[in-house]
Amino acid sequence: MGNTRAVPVFRTTDVHEAHATAGRLAAIGTTPRTAMHGEVQLPTGADVERCRPLFRHGYVTDLELGPPPEGEAPRELPEGWRPEPPYAIEPHLPLTLRFEDVAPGRLDAELLELVGSTPAELGWWWLCWPPVPELGLAAGPKYADVQVVFNHRDIYLDGAPAADHTVFVHVGPRETDRAEWLAGQIGQRVIGPPQHGW
Repeated sequence: MGNTRAVPVFRTTDVHEAHATAGRLAAIGTTPRTAMHGEVQLPTGADVERCRPLFRHGYVTDLELGPPPEGEAPRELPEGWRPEPPYAIEPHLPLTLRFEDVAPGRLDAELLELVGSTPAELGWWWLCWPPVPELGLAAGPKYADVQVVFNHRDIYLDGAPAADHTVFVHVGPRETDRAEWLAGQIGQRVIGPPQHGW
């Protein structure tokens, strides 16, 4: 039982380098069930308009639109809320656009193009870390996630934004050795203390 520990293993100001590094890390544990999840914070009407193409992949939690029922298309913001002066959407800001169980690669390129300076996070879940016999670690599907946090250093996007992007590997509560081993597989290392994951 317990939550993951999100261990930072890479930091850069290049959004594409951060995403590519996270992708290499996720590839170590990819399974047929691997999917993407994440969120984008939309504090202004201009952010909403810029990120509108991403809406078809997710749902806006703050408007209680929620995820669509099984088999239905994702819900869009009402057309009347297109943010043109005077921004009709302004009273509802900030918004959070969330993604769940999106196929890997389906939204990545668009998100990287549109994220700008907006805090966002993108993660790979349904992974399974391989066994590491020399460290006494069995295969680990339970706590296996990779996450890249854009324009922030907190996995929950709490607190002040940052001018860089951080890649985290999620491992079990007592698996710091696994995090170090995983980082080493892609030529990186642990760069800071873990954060309490999910």
